[in-house]
Amino acid sequence: MLEQTSIQADVELEVHEDYLIIRRASSVRTGWDEAFKKMAELQDDVLEDAMDETNWDLTEWEWQ
Repeated sequence: MLEQTSIQADVELEVHEDYLIIRRASSVRTGWDEAFKKMAELQDDVLEDAMDETNWDLTEWEWQ
């Protein structure tokens, strides 16, 4: 079926009642670079729920 439709890339499948929809997969990350740049410009690129470091984090944790 994909050859008949000339779809060569990833596809999305969707079921509706008694039929199946096959379409090219959308690029879910389209525009992300621009959005991240805008967030940085607006200083809106911080974690919403920053975690406090515990004593264990400071004394025991070791990056490898």
